[in-house]
Amino acid sequence: MVDFNAQSCSFQVDYSPMIRTKAVISLHKLAHDSNERVIHILSTIFQNPSESSEVRMAAFTLLILANPPAFRWQKMAVSTWFEPSAQVASFVYTTLYSLANDALPLENLKDV
Repeated sequence: MVDFNAQSCSFQVDYSPMIRTKAVISLHKLAHDSNERVIHILSTIFQNPSESSEVRMAAFTLLILANPPAFRWQKMAVSTWFEPSAQVASFVYTTLYSLANDALPLENLKDV
């Protein structure tokens, strides 16, 4: 079991990025329900530059599925301006570009 501190939204650093990524992905069903607590956790993980890129990208993917409120989108947008990871920045840009140019983005996300 992965210990997760909901207060600081951080994982114990002795777990590998793969284990932390799987822990994030395990929130999949709760993210689909737009659970505010899960959205807060995913948002905090995504915005943590000391977290591994893989974990942050998994959190971002689930954030999209959770359809967070506008203020969360604004925080994510601003955070990309100063993104230290080229991998995360590219992933966010490509994902948002694809969704913006998809004729039915919400319909396609329901299948995920």
